[in-house]
This record gives sequence, structure tokens and C-alpha cells, in this order.
Amino acid sequence: MAVLLPRDRARLERVHRDLVRVVERARQAVPFIVTEGLRSRERQARLVAIGASRSMDSRHLTGHAVDLAYWLDDGDGAVEQGEIRWD
Repeated sequence: MAVLLPRDRARLERVHRDLVRVVERARQAVPFIVTEGLRSRERQARLVAIGASRSMDSRHLTGHAVDLAYWLDDGDGAVEQGEIRWD
């Protein structure tokens, strides 16, 4: 059974517990890392300003959204450069 990495758990802090459970179950089937969970309004405003997000009404602000990236683990269980897919 694939488990979330400590860095993923840290990024899920203050995310709604039901969503955390969904992420935990999904991780058993698909290799990914959590790139971001709860965001401050300031962080969201910066993302909107640079075009990385389109709205100040993001569900990240309430802990009801997470960003994930596909992880091509080479078997060592450590996230390394070149193992994350953004496409």
C-alpha cells in the first residue's frame, strides 16, 4: 500500500479531513505528491497576479482543494528532480 510522504502530510495540514481521506485513498492507486493544500489570501493573490490562478474564490482558501503532481518514483521513495510530471 502506497502511503503519503511526510512532506505531503505537511501540505495537507488544515485541509478538510474528508478531502484528506480522498487523497489518501487515491495515493494507494496512483503515484503523486501533494504540491499545495490550504492557501492564505496573500498567496492566492500572488498566484492570481502572475496568472497561475484565475480567481480569489479558490477552494484552496477554505481547505477544500489540493494540487497534485504525478510522481515517477525511481523506487527509493524520495522525490527527486526529473521524477515529477507536470503535463
